[in-house]
Amino acid sequence: MTSHDEAFASTHTPRGGGWRRLARPVTVRAFIGDLWMDAEAIDVNDETHEVRVRRPGGDVPHQESHAILDASLYEAPPGGF
Repeated sequence: MTSHDEAFASTHTPRGGGWRRLARPVTVRAFIGDLWMDAEAIDVNDETHEVRVRRPGGDVPHQESHAILDASLYEAPPGGF
């Protein structure tokens, strides 16, 4: 499981087993920066149920920022991924 600090760290493509890229980004309700907001999930781990999301409002314009969230920090869409 991901620690709180790791959950909000920018990351490259996730490593380890269980990760798969979603065919299309899926909007999830995510807890980021002490707020619930919509975020696009782009990868999911079928073993740990973590998701990798694009973080809105990255620090550098035109540069993508990501977060890996454990299952307690997001609400999956109806029907799952």
